[in-house]
Amino acid sequence: MHSPWDRTRFRRLLQRIMKDTGLSQQQVADAARISRSQVSRWQSGAHRPNFDALRRLATVLHRDYPDSADLGDALMAAAGYPEGIQPSTGGKGAHSVGGLTEEEAAQVRAFIEGLRTAAAKRAAPKRPRPAREPRE
Repeated sequence: MHSPWDRTRFRRLLQRIMKDTGLSQQQVADAARISRSQVSRWQSGAHRPNFDALRRLATVLHRDYPDSADLGDALMAAAGYPEGIQPSTGGKGAHSVGGLTEEEAAQVRAFIEGLRTAAAKRAAPKRPRPAREPRE
């Protein structure tokens, strides 16, 4: 369950994050794995951000912009997701994402990508075999 969305605070925090880190809309979109136009809708307050996309953005901030990490957590809270991502006890620089460290999360992502690749190969249309010449 999530809390109410504070659009004004969210918009201000997103602008501050982009200013402090120098990230463009496209870079924020890439970090959150969403479209640039979706970031634009976040900035205008037209759409409430998805938890998973915000968590990905907050994780990038924790990892790559430690000075702005608290802003990532505040951004999640402003969007109504107060749980955010919390530092884990997994060692220096480790952060918990859904209970996993970054390394564990990367392993899960690689596993899922492997499953998707295998499923895509199975679903791909089979190439017809060339007709064989009749034997005499």
